[in-house]
Order: sequence, then C-alpha cells, then structure tokens
Amino acid sequence: MDKNNDAWTLERLVLEINKNKITDFTVSRKEYEILSDSVKSIGIWHINNDARSAAFYAYGMSQEKGSPAVLIVREDELASCYTGFTEAMLQHVAFIVICIQNSLKGHRFIEKCISNEFPLNCGQSQYDLDKILSGINDFHSPVMFDISEQPSNTELKECSLAFLKNSALKSFNSVICFDRYKDLTVDNTRLYSCEHRYGVFSKYLGFINGTEDKACLIAPAEFFDLDINILNSRYINGRFKVILINKNGGSFKYKNWVNNNSIGYAELSEDNINELNNYLNNDLPEIIFLSLKEN
Repeated sequence: MDKNNDAWTLERLVLEINKNKITDFTVSRKEYEILSDSVKSIGIWHINNDARSAAFYAYGMSQEKGSPAVLIVREDELASCYTGFTEAMLQHVAFIVICIQNSLKGHRFIEKCISNEFPLNCGQSQYDLDKILSGINDFHSPVMFDISEQPSNTELKECSLAFLKNSALKSFNSVICFDRYKDLTVDNTRLYSCEHRYGVFSKYLGFINGTEDKACLIAPAEFFDLDINILNSRYINGRFKVILINKNGGSFKYKNWVNNNSIGYAELSEDNINELNNYLNNDLPEIIFLSLKEN
C-alpha cells in the first residue's frame, strides 16, 4: 500500500513515531480513550488531564532520557502549554507535540517557542515524516505535528438537558453551562465554549461571590478534574449550586472529599427531577452528580 496517499490520523502518526524508537506518549484521558487497543499496546502511555502539567511532564521526561517524548493535545489546550514549551526552548530540549485540529494562526506566542510546525494533512509525505523523525534530536525545542483528523473509535454522544427547562432552574438569575448543552434554553443561560473549561468552577465561585444573584453552573463531570482545589475554598456558600453531567457511568470519585468539606452531594438521574429541585432550592452548597440516559 502506498502510505503517501493515506489520510494522516492520530493513530497512524503514533504508530509511525513509535517505529522510530520513540516510546513515551503523554496524553489526556479523553484522547487516550478514543485510541484503539492496538495503539495503546505500543509504547508507554502517561495520562495527565491537565495540559500545562502534561507539557512540563513531556519536557522533563525528554530532558532526563535524552530522547524525545510525545505530547498529544488539542488546539484549545495550546495556551496552557506555553510555559512548558518556553522552558523547553530555553533549555534546548526537543520533544514532539501532536496537536489535533490545529493551525498556529492565533497562537503566535506558541510559534516562538517551537522549532518547526508540520501540518501533516497539507502535503507531508511518508518520506518527509521519516526524515523529520530521524533527525528529531537535531532540534533544540519542541516540534509540532498538526493532525486535523481525529479517530472516533469511542464516539461520545451529545446529551440533552431539555428536561431541565421545567425545573427549579427557572428561578435562577443565571445558568452557566457549556455550548454542548445549548438546548437548555432557560432564561439568562450563559454559554461557555469548552476551551474555557480550565478553572471554570473557580470562575463560577468568583461570579456568585461578586453578586447577590442566584446562579447555577452545569458542567461535564470530567471537567472537575481540572479545578479540584475549588473544594478547599473558604468562599463556598449556600448559593454554590453545581450540576455535574455524567455520561460515562460510575460514581463521582471526589464524593468523600466533597462531604469532608461540608458541601452537600447527591447522585441523581433525570427521573429524580423533584429531588433535584429540592437540592437546588435549599440553602446549602450542593454538588449534584446527574447521570443522563443515552440519546
């Protein structure tokens, strides 16, 4: 088969990189879970859900081993990687960045701290890739490969929050949620894009402490990993109402920590709308882990 004509996908790029004796891959859990088992079986996978920490991790591993590690990120995570990329550049440490759905347009500050950018879906051939990888140690700062195509091995289904339109949320001055839940059209809904997920719980806490309004935050449960220190905040009060959307099964892994910080916690389904309303209407801080049915 002439691979020059094959589409460049994340999986294909990982396999080609590994053939060049590069074995360490740092990735978020979301990207890791969509990879096939055959790809997961090659190399060593390091899962880190915080992009900034992952960039420093890849840099530190590359520096210690004297050979490049691989960092896999999405375009909306690039800004968080900037400090790690900058330090790697200053210390002349090369590692490989695979960025999904990226163009450095709009990320000029990133462009200053990488050796080169290779948009693989824009004409790079198998020969080009082999040549780049064979000389990777000649670079003295991170090298970035762009992939616009992402595998959908485990495609996450969008979920509907339309049933909440008739809940106690109608009495809130503001409902803050992400654009994937745009069918939630109660009055005064504020939509965030997913690129704003870092620190969103802390931003929400600042919002409710800056106003006397009643506001609720709705976010995917996995985003909580990116801001877990919010549980230690002394500013949490009875107006702290967070609904975490669970689509992947299992329980909330921080529930004991929540309870130990005097925050109410409940695991509900969309069938428990009356119980949900009770939690939203009481005078206690609450985190509600809401499991949704598949569409």
